[in-house]
Amino acid sequence: MSGHARRVATDTLTSYLRYGVVIVVQLALVPYMIGHLGDAGFGLWTLTFSVLGFLSLVDFGFTTTVIRFTAEARGAVHARGGLEAVDRRNRMLSTMMAVYLGLALLAAAIVAGMTPVYADLFGIPETQRDAALPLLWVLAARSIAVSLPFGMFRSILFGNGRIGLVNLLQAGGTLLYAVSSVAALEMGGGLIGLAWANLAAFAVEHVVYVVAAFATTPDLRISVRRFDRTLLGSAVWISAAQFVVTVSSLVLLRTDPIIVNAFLPLTAVALYGVALKVAENALMLIKQGVNVLGPLAAEMSGAGRKDDVRALLITGARFALAPAAGMAVASLALGREALSAWVGPDYGEAAVVMTILMTSVALLVPQMVASGVFSMTGHHRLTAWAAFLSMTVNLGASLLLVWWIGLPGVALGTLTATALVDVCVVVALVRHAFGIGAVEYVRGVFVPSLLPALGAWAAMMGLKAILPPPNLAAVLAEAAAGCLVFAGLFVVLGMTPQDRAVVRRILVRR
Repeated sequence: MSGHARRVATDTLTSYLRYGVVIVVQLALVPYMIGHLGDAGFGLWTLTFSVLGFLSLVDFGFTTTVIRFTAEARGAVHARGGLEAVDRRNRMLSTMMAVYLGLALLAAAIVAGMTPVYADLFGIPETQRDAALPLLWVLAARSIAVSLPFGMFRSILFGNGRIGLVNLLQAGGTLLYAVSSVAALEMGGGLIGLAWANLAAFAVEHVVYVVAAFATTPDLRISVRRFDRTLLGSAVWISAAQFVVTVSSLVLLRTDPIIVNAFLPLTAVALYGVALKVAENALMLIKQGVNVLGPLAAEMSGAGRKDDVRALLITGARFALAPAAGMAVASLALGREALSAWVGPDYGEAAVVMTILMTSVALLVPQMVASGVFSMTGHHRLTAWAAFLSMTVNLGASLLLVWWIGLPGVALGTLTATALVDVCVVVALVRHAFGIGAVEYVRGVFVPSLLPALGAWAAMMGLKAILPPPNLAAVLAEAAAGCLVFAGLFVVLGMTPQDRAVVRRILVRR
């Protein structure tokens, strides 16, 4: 596994560095956007993205199919050689391109049907209605005309092991978006100008994916003549299971602002949106490490290395959970200070919501790892059922708790579903699919982060009591110190001797 560990470590590191760019941009842009758009304007921006987030459902999970077939072909060629796997991959990708073009038309029809009732359906105030529909359509063009057909080429790069290149291109796209957004707002473009800047930067980034995919993927051929109905049937079964998982992920975060908007003022959506933005970024940061496991699992499966897949499942979940636990502890200890210094004192009360959501993210991580590995190794139906159950519990609990205790209730609904379903069910799933016992899984994944989390929380609370942070830089410095404590304790108490040996070899090699 040391060779695979080096590959995972390298891909994860470049993913973290790329997402570091995203986080820095978000830290700078969110308060800047609120300052130019106002609380209500930023609330409308957040609400529109949440509504359009459901357009990603029309992908129906086919992204997983693209990554899986590309990675399996790579593994099969390395293990056995031959062109049969490459031809099958090209036929599947040609089929997927035809599917994506059809799905783009379907998504456009959905937005058109929603347009006449959009403002009334979501209770958008009169002062924001002139901007609501143009904003909806510009951002919908981003999600339909750009993301659906051209996003496939990013998946091809990912499945073919070009994760570092994907990270480089995404970092460039993020910086382009930041520069164009500032320019649009400084020129007085408002919400609509900001949306056009978002669309333009997104389009440039995805055109580059197309060029890079053809330049770096051996013998890549996509054409109408390669459309294959038989492979379409196989893809539908794989994608249907992933579709259920995608729906659950959207419910986890995207429906929250809609529920808040239904029960509370639009300014409460802005308050929740800031906490949600932090949780989403934390989730996406953790995904950078989790996402590199899926293609590797598919490649191992294509080469017939099942024992390696089993080891990858436990080790990957253990290492992915650690940073998520550290960030959740940082939110618990310094969340109010961070939000007050970052956005403004009025947003400090969102710290409770942020901490609840960050805890949900941490508890969700092992399920994310299992879902990614299962989807790439033929066990996709297991996580589909778990995801459906989680979605149902999440919706029901959020609707009940927001009526009972207000804004924090929506976040507690998410945490309830995560704790009851994603934590408990995943233990049963890995036992069923890979014969991993419950005690072995809990000891190998969850236990290593417990004591480091307690130590980091104590360190941050002590620092805060001795040196109350006067600004955001001080808050981040104390959080970083606490995370270093977590990392040190995790290396000593949470990593196995084999883990430490592999890390040493990686560091020496790098």
